[in-house]
Amino acid sequence: SCAAGYSGTPPDECSADPCRAISNSNADGTDGNFYCVNGGDIGGTTGSCICTTCDSGYFGPSCQNVEHPVAGMTGLFDKISNGYAADNLGTSLVTFGDTITLEVAEYKCSEGSCASDEEMLSTHNLYGAVNCIDDGATCLLIGESTRRVATVSGTGDGSLSLRAITFQDGHGEEGGGIHIDHGASVELLLCVFANCTATSDAKGGGGIFVGATLQGSSLLIYGTGFLDNSAASGSGKDIYNDAGSVVVHGTCPSPYVTTSPAQGPPLDVFGTLNGPPYSFSNCNMHLCAPGNINPSRGPSVSDCTPCSPGTFSPTLGATTCSPCPPGRASTLSGAANETSCEVCQKGKYAPTEGSFSCSDCPEGKYLPKVGAKAEADCLLCEGGKYGSSTGLPECTFCPSIGFADGLGFISCKFCPTNMISDQARTSCSTQPGFYEDPILKQSLKVPKGVNETASGLTLNTLPLLPGYWRTNSN
Repeated sequence: SCAAGYSGTPPDECSADPCRAISNSNADGTDGNFYCVNGGDIGGTTGSCICTTCDSGYFGPSCQNVEHPVAGMTGLFDKISNGYAADNLGTSLVTFGDTITLEVAEYKCSEGSCASDEEMLSTHNLYGAVNCIDDGATCLLIGESTRRVATVSGTGDGSLSLRAITFQDGHGEEGGGIHIDHGASVELLLCVFANCTATSDAKGGGGIFVGATLQGSSLLIYGTGFLDNSAASGSGKDIYNDAGSVVVHGTCPSPYVTTSPAQGPPLDVFGTLNGPPYSFSNCNMHLCAPGNINPSRGPSVSDCTPCSPGTFSPTLGATTCSPCPPGRASTLSGAANETSCEVCQKGKYAPTEGSFSCSDCPEGKYLPKVGAKAEADCLLCEGGKYGSSTGLPECTFCPSIGFADGLGFISCKFCPTNMISDQARTSCSTQPGFYEDPILKQSLKVPKGVNETASGLTLNTLPLLPGYWRTNSN
């Protein structure tokens, strides 16, 4: 039969069953039975059970971890500073794996308890997370140019995640901002290292020092910036990797994975570094809704601006709007897709991208198609027609007493007195009862004895009625 927590046809077709909730706190999901410590609903299948919707303030696979809000230097120190070599230890240390959430503030030893005269915070085998409540790195751990900001000595059975924290004015022998050693596994997300100094003449790491004591430590970096850090040795002003693993990712962490970070100046690094060797920032930009953009990559909804007429933005989190293509235009502000770009109608054109209105063809021209992209698409009115206004889809025939004997007429010429235009409206001829006198260059009434019903008559072509004659054609 299949093992406990599995069903099917043994031995090759046994599949994991959905996890079941029980009250035994030792149930770890290996047989499909699982226990949620602090509320929550059971999910997953045998061997990969998990709790969801934990009680407020709890998280983790079995809702076992606690989130601790912290405000003030002493509160932070008491929760995480347990370094074995430190002068002072925190008085209310968190359970390993818990999360510290910092309020936006400046954290200084001059305003609270610290580990020693050389360092603000010192942890030993601590794992979990220390996060600023705001992803804009507005939680400032300030060494006041007298102390290293933090020492991380091992991370036990897990890793330590530091998110959206600014390490500022740190001052330490190896690593002014943070010293990572004893096989620690650390992840830096959306952090900033600013004006930190390594004082060692032999090694460095103004911002970060990754040591090799006991075993190599590892460091993953996402969306983290480095600014004006220094090292007395001249080695690794930003990062000094003694013998560990350091990886810089040129991508943003969740929930900003669709955002491209802004690449800053190259890092000053000693030792091996994998990934793009640059400072990165602006991952935490607010993801504006479609139809809006965040050109400054700011962190709040107030940084969003609607796409201007003639442009659109179909994606979440865009920094630029896309222009309407030539031949189309949009008067809408905040358009979310290209369908807002309406095709220019007959008589109009849009020659450039991003048009908010279509231009009219000039007088004397017309445009019989839609979606035109250039004024060159406008055609001259043909002979016999005129265009007295702009934006015409077609030209108008001249009236019976007018004509246009060329192209591009804005108005028709008038036929002389007693003359009318031909069917094509390109020239004039005499109307019935009149003939054209070649000498006088006038239209005269036909004399008695001439058929008056014909039009277009000249002196030479006067048609006589029966019983009449003429001496010659003149």
